[in-house]
Amino acid sequence: MRKYLFISFFCCFSLTTLAQVTAPAINCSTVFFTVNVKGQIQQWSLLGDTVVGGDVVLNNCGRSIAYCGENNSQFYAVNPQKNGVIFQNSDTSWANLYGDIKLVNGGGHLNDIFFMGNEGGKNNVLFYFNGKSLEVVERFEDQIISSADVAVDNQGQAWIFIGDDLSNNTHIKVYSRKGLVKSYNLTMNSKHIYGSFFLNDVLYLGMGARGLNPNTITPVLIKGDKVELGSPVNFDGTNMHDMASCNNGEDNSTSDIKKMLDHNISIYPNPTTGHVNVVSDEEILLIEMYDANGKKLLDARNQTSIDLNNEASGQYYIRVHTASGKYNKTVIKID
Repeated sequence: MRKYLFISFFCCFSLTTLAQVTAPAINCSTVFFTVNVKGQIQQWSLLGDTVVGGDVVLNNCGRSIAYCGENNSQFYAVNPQKNGVIFQNSDTSWANLYGDIKLVNGGGHLNDIFFMGNEGGKNNVLFYFNGKSLEVVERFEDQIISSADVAVDNQGQAWIFIGDDLSNNTHIKVYSRKGLVKSYNLTMNSKHIYGSFFLNDVLYLGMGARGLNPNTITPVLIKGDKVELGSPVNFDGTNMHDMASCNNGEDNSTSDIKKMLDHNISIYPNPTTGHVNVVSDEEILLIEMYDANGKKLLDARNQTSIDLNNEASGQYYIRVHTASGKYNKTVIKID
């Protein structure tokens, strides 16, 4: 059973604080970040099946990073010495922000930030940071978070790996701030996975120098309810501690899926076994639907319902066009 716990930081810490420094323009359609054993944040680009770059963009990070914010994204990290987090408060330095719980790692997209917490010596709590405090999204009693990172997709949902121990991953679980959205079966040895990130709506895993697909980044492919690992791309993970997605408030998604916005659009029932209804305060001009790989499945005008009866179970993205703009939602098809 999911419970909420609010843990206040000793300082006032808002997402606007994270973005107080103007960040350099970055083309996030190819970029991801790593932090190495020296606490250096490096910027890389994935070009086809080749990773290039490696320029150091910030020092003294610690062991974990995330990069987010609504407009001018900034780095933040788990404080390696004390409870709480540190965040970038200038082009070259960090500011401390102490909390009352041990955090291990985190990830974010725009203003949706999640942290992994450690209780009793185990990585077993997923937190959502609301700008002022931490909310417990899920506490795992019998299993642990079995990889060393949290990746957040462009819907603001956290993807984590769950298993009995670090060597026995059993599931990928997807969480919104409100709780579990989706669970996928995936059995693998996750012991040497040091990081994860999203790039163009694809989840990548950072594989260490030992274990499965050593010294690579490996994509995770979602096909309906099934998950499989894609072709690995060479990337030396020998001295890496963590990875982070790149987002800067712009839409760089090549699969044409944008961040979900609530606005005045509602979709029900969700999850659904077949049809869903689309309701808006404004006239609906166009409805588009995409699968999890970004393939367009529907382009319909003058329509307020969607038929998913012939589609496989899984996650679909709905884009609703009205006179005031485009609004995106996620719908889950179940059997």
